[in-house]
Amino acid sequence: MKDAGDEGDSAGATAFLTLGHVLEAIGAQHDPPIGLRDIRVIRHAFNTGQESSLRGPEETEDKVREYTRFQGTAPRQFPAEPERYWVVLVADGKRRSRLWGVFENHGEITAERTAENRFFDLRRSDILEPLVNRLVVEWDTPRVWHRRAASTAAMPVLEIADRDHVPFPTTPGILDSAFCGCSAPAHLLRKWMTPSPTTSER
Repeated sequence: MKDAGDEGDSAGATAFLTLGHVLEAIGAQHDPPIGLRDIRVIRHAFNTGQESSLRGPEETEDKVREYTRFQGTAPRQFPAEPERYWVVLVADGKRRSRLWGVFENHGEITAERTAENRFFDLRRSDILEPLVNRLVVEWDTPRVWHRRAASTAAMPVLEIADRDHVPFPTTPGILDSAFCGCSAPAHLLRKWMTPSPTTSER
């Protein structure tokens, strides 16, 4: 059974570009808008020793969905009424976490409930599609694997780059709108294009 928690430690130093910036900017463009209150952020680590676990970034969508959709019945393990959108990150190092994708939660499938587990109807969402496999953030508490989006908002964005580690096409630490590839409002893109001492390649 997966252990869980809802809150993590503070990220410490304020990052120039954070996960909260990204989620708020893109969510604001949807009708109706998707706010941080509508999102749960989940981080999966890989475990090659267990058949039921995720084993690597090559796992299929069906395997990730099946692994994500079953949760414990105890509220301390997972919220009784989880948010509509589940942003799924996968481990890309000790703290580095890469965006795998987003599921839309259509509620618990009560017919599948057991004494220990609940199963949710999860369907793939494209709300962050331009950033899938490209957005990398620093997950500040690896022992906590799911959190409210508001509690992850300060997590720094480490890079927006393909998994093959394509370098930033601009001066290190500067994002341009073309490379970002996300549909963020112009005023936020201008803000993000300012040099930052905390956003860099690793």
